[in-house]
Amino acid sequence: MAHIGKYALATVATGFLLLNAALAADTVAVDYDVSLGGTRVMKANYSAQFDDASYAANLSAKTVGVSKMFSKIKLNLSASGKLTKNGLVPVQYGYFRKKNDKTKERHLQFNGDGSLKTADAGYEQPILAAVKKSIMDPLSMLLKISRSDKPCSGKHRSFDGRDVFDISLSTVSTDNGRLVCKLVYQPVAGGDVDDGETEPVTYSLTLAPTNTAQSYVTVSVSGSSKGVPFSVDARSVSINGAALSY
Repeated sequence: MAHIGKYALATVATGFLLLNAALAADTVAVDYDVSLGGTRVMKANYSAQFDDASYAANLSAKTVGVSKMFSKIKLNLSASGKLTKNGLVPVQYGYFRKKNDKTKERHLQFNGDGSLKTADAGYEQPILAAVKKSIMDPLSMLLKISRSDKPCSGKHRSFDGRDVFDISLSTVSTDNGRLVCKLVYQPVAGGDVDDGETEPVTYSLTLAPTNTAQSYVTVSVSGSSKGVPFSVDARSVSINGAALSY
């Protein structure tokens, strides 16, 4: 279970949140199973709520089954912000992770224009330099991506309170409305770079259409963590309380 740490959890969160369906609905809910080396090790729940002026999103995950004998992990991410004519404007982001008896928490706050508050935050110079570009928290960034007519395209920068990273997306194939996309995670500054982890990591996403215009939901994420294959697979998807067939 030590392998489900940095890139795996980051990419699991990425896959959970590429949800164009949220744009056409007030509420989205998705349940996922996470498998490592062919064994189910985690379950996760994602939800998002939207109205005319604001948004909120939450992702929670925890270990299940025999995997808890080796390492107990609980993860919770949350974000909220404003919806404006210019798009999503983040307000706050929270990260909580508990592994066995150790917890880690991070919180981000944003100015009224959506820029990151850095005063008195104690960020080191490489992070300050990296966040001078337009940047969002991971949840808000991925919701912004989902507004695109082409969700699997472009390069986007994010900061989670520890790491600055770029996400690059490209479409690999299409089949009856489903998209298979390539996702490249590139550390830019922060803890991973300080630890010497600077190489890009590649994953595969499968998006299924929701039968609303330009709307998709992630139904599968696959890749490897420290050489061990893992996958994230949707068990159920609902939009405004109605089950989605995918």
